[in-house]
This record gives sequence, structure tokens and C-alpha cells, in this order.
Amino acid sequence: MTNPPRHWLATAVAGIASCLLIGGCGSSGSSAHTGEAAPAAATSDDSTAAAAPATVGGDACSLVTEQEVTTQLGSDPGPGSPTTSNGASQCQYGSFQKAFVLVNLTPTQGKAAYDLVHGGKLGAGIAIADTAGLGDRAFEASRAGMATFYVAKGDGLPLVMVAIHTATSPPRAQALALATTAAARL
Repeated sequence: MTNPPRHWLATAVAGIASCLLIGGCGSSGSSAHTGEAAPAAATSDDSTAAAAPATVGGDACSLVTEQEVTTQLGSDPGPGSPTTSNGASQCQYGSFQKAFVLVNLTPTQGKAAYDLVHGGKLGAGIAIADTAGLGDRAFEASRAGMATFYVAKGDGLPLVMVAIHTATSPPRAQALALATTAAARL
């Protein structure tokens, strides 16, 4: 018999990762998510064009360290496994079978990604709650055993997910502590 939270979690992680890493959360006006700040638009007849938002520096593994994850999980998950694509990055600490922390960073077009995810359906049984005092704006998506914070800060979007398969309630405190750390490093 399949464990429903694991099945759901694998689906959620795949959806989030593909959205953020492949660039599917970009604004509709962008043909590709490159991770680089777009140059300021200027033409010979439009000298007042606004500059593009600055790119957020770093990668997902630099936003939250192995030691910080160890503190929140209560055991060392091992070094982060980094992945990058289209300028976005992801870092996974731990394993999907036990407990893990997933950190994603979309360094540009984060506002568009935030709006898309916040306004969309994340799955059955997931509670969404706005979170004050974290980045420019933030929200939590949670269910038993999993808590994820999406943080809009400037044009970047860090996401921190903590999943503990044996937990019967969301690991909010751990996820919030790590999301706060990630947001402070942007």
C-alpha cells in the first residue's frame, strides 16, 4: 500500500521544482527564464524606460547551510545536493524517505512566480496562510509532515520546504526558521 503523504509530497516537489527550475513560473511576457536580469529597455524614442529589477545573487545552497538544517532537523542530513537550471537553483538536504529540506531560489521573476503559485491550487489538503514579517511578503503552504514557505523579496523568490515523514503536524517552526535565514541572505 502506498503512503499517501509520500505520494503527495513527491508530486508537490516535482511540481514546485519544475515550475521554479524550468522557468514555468515566469511572467507571460518572458519567452525564457534565463536567471539574468534583463537589460533596461531603451529605444531611440523612449529614453525614460525603467531599469529591470536587480538579480538576486547566490544559489539555493548558500541560503541555508547544512549546519542550520542539522539544527532544525535534529540530525545531520549530510551536504546539500545542488541543482541549477535556467538561472534558478535548488538544494536538497536529507532524503525523501525520512526527512529533508528543499531550498529553491528563483533569482529573477520571483514576483511573477510568487503571484502564480499564491493564486493557484497547490493540492488537496494543503492549507495556505499569508505570513507577515518575512521578506516583502510571504505565505506558507502546509499539511501533516510538510511545511513550505514562499518568500518574495525584491525580484527573488526563495522557497524553503521541510518535510518529516513521521510528523503528524506540519514542521512550521523549522521551516519558518530556515525561511527567515534564507530571506535574510538575499
